[in-house]
Amino acid sequence: MMQGKNLLLLLLCFTACVSFAQHKALPFAGSVFAGATEGQQGGSLQIGATIGVKTKTWATSIGTGLDYYGVRSIPLYLNVEKKIFNRAQTPFVYLNGGYHFPWLKNVNNSWWNTTKANGGVYYGAGIGYQVPASKQIALFFAAGYSFKEFREEITQRYECLVAPCPEYSEKINYGFRRLSLTTGLRF
Repeated sequence: MMQGKNLLLLLLCFTACVSFAQHKALPFAGSVFAGATEGQQGGSLQIGATIGVKTKTWATSIGTGLDYYGVRSIPLYLNVEKKIFNRAQTPFVYLNGGYHFPWLKNVNNSWWNTTKANGGVYYGAGIGYQVPASKQIALFFAAGYSFKEFREEITQRYECLVAPCPEYSEKINYGFRRLSLTTGLRF
């Protein structure tokens, strides 16, 4: 139930941003990026894109992509960025938060073993620097910290001579904390 509320809140925020942008005629903001993450689970790849609206130094957007750290997932998040200076070449800070969906919901399913995966909270923050690549496009580099939550329920069935056979269920919560380095294009 909480997952649906988080998604609804995220969609309401995006709708409000788009509605405000249409009223005030704010320019479009978007980016595509790729990067590497490093944490206790080792290193991995992340790719993504954002789309939203911007003012002179602020940008608000909805982002998604593929995150391979710990377990492959698809994050959906609200991203807020603040450029330090109102120039084409400037440092910036960012903050994002939302929910991530596991790539596979059911894994390792057999008669005696079933595993169900659930996503969870996804958030990140960091700093970066952008340089102009053309009049409308900027190249950026960013470093940050991010977190994603993952829940797994494992059910094991034991063989027996008389039914019903006993089952054992275990719920495991994971918290993946990692550092990330990304680069991409902003338009």
